[in-house]
Amino acid sequence: MAGWHAHELQLESFEHGSRVVLQYKSQYLSCATDPESHSTPVELCVRKHAHAWEVFHLHRHEDDETVSLRHMGGGFVSPRSTSVGEAWISRGHCPAGGWERLHMTVLEHDEDGLARSVLLYLIDTDGRQLFLELAEDQRVVVGLRGSPWQLQLAAPPALNIAGLQLAKHGSVWETLQSLDDDVGAHNPRVRTFVLRVLRAMRTLGAFYVVAHGLPADLFHTCQQAYKPLPYQSEAERDDDASRKVNHRVYDTREGMGVEARERVAGSVGVSPGVFEAMAQQYFEQAERLVNGLLHVMALGQATAQHVPASDIAWRGAWRDEHAYIGLRILAYHPGPSADASGAPILSTARHTDATWATLLWNDDIDGLHIRTVAGDMAVVPPVAGALLMNAGNVLQRASAGFFDAVCHWVVRTAATERSTRVSMPFFYDRSDDGRFWGGGTGTC
Repeated sequence: MAGWHAHELQLESFEHGSRVVLQYKSQYLSCATDPESHSTPVELCVRKHAHAWEVFHLHRHEDDETVSLRHMGGGFVSPRSTSVGEAWISRGHCPAGGWERLHMTVLEHDEDGLARSVLLYLIDTDGRQLFLELAEDQRVVVGLRGSPWQLQLAAPPALNIAGLQLAKHGSVWETLQSLDDDVGAHNPRVRTFVLRVLRAMRTLGAFYVVAHGLPADLFHTCQQAYKPLPYQSEAERDDDASRKVNHRVYDTREGMGVEARERVAGSVGVSPGVFEAMAQQYFEQAERLVNGLLHVMALGQATAQHVPASDIAWRGAWRDEHAYIGLRILAYHPGPSADASGAPILSTARHTDATWATLLWNDDIDGLHIRTVAGDMAVVPPVAGALLMNAGNVLQRASAGFFDAVCHWVVRTAATERSTRVSMPFFYDRSDDGRFWGGGTGTC
């Protein structure tokens, strides 16, 4: 594509604060001992994935184009000293010399043109490059050559769309739809966002959207109306469908959901007219937001494949006469997290959505899991009101497998033994058109 190739400028496809892992061959950068149980610095090493000790927050410093890696336990990656052979550690405070500020050099890009293999190093006061280097004893030490690390997302990133106004008015959709091959030169903000969505969708199949501007009153009203649901023992349930309440709020086939409207009216006293107005406002804005995000994904595929956006056959197809869109409210009964044999209880079975994409408003109670190339992971909104966007079977088929439908499920946890979990999925689906339809909900 003229003016916009896929190779990013260093690490612009990573949102500030993204959770990442660094892999060397088949092992991950980690801590030698539990980083949360020590007040003293903990040495770094490599190990097989275990105990989430390998997850770091990637902080980007725009003032000098460096990064910091903050461990989930709170410590920053820095050398114990600048002597060659000295250990790299995770320490609980930033050293006075700024040793937590690291440079990254991209060694290799993946098939989509996104940074994959990097060198990490500190530049000391003498101008020396001091690298994270793997020693024979599996410790990570200060070296002069460095080891190549594969940098990967470890959780769906929270992508800030403030200013892009994807859910506002209609003009942004038309702007995105008309973007030409020089978008990188003319709109670097959009370019960066496209690359971040591309990385998240290709690596994990999902990302969070923050600063989206969608009204929160509908979800909070439904939360009040559906909490608390009665506790149900495992003996009272036949399958995962009986472990939750699933009501239609609104969809383009059957209109407003009577059960949800009556529940809200009876529980919190919101009149049917007010509830319908809230639902309609949310539905319209969510539809515009997903329209914009799907178009960003089409641009991402075009970018990775070095073709004009007009060559992406499914671009805009989600808006045609086969569109089927629905908004639902799900509330999960509290109950035991394990059955009599000790096996975990699923309140929603493993599945892939039938959709182009699903936009999920979720409370802060855990239980949702997704399957990724890095393994199964629990996902919880990083901030209140963050919306989870994930790919479904229509998008997988339409993109010829470029984007995979995400396998996900809901597991009972200690929190849901006591509390009612509530979520509000917005399904951007499609009728069977013989072309892009993905076959409905899938098993996985």
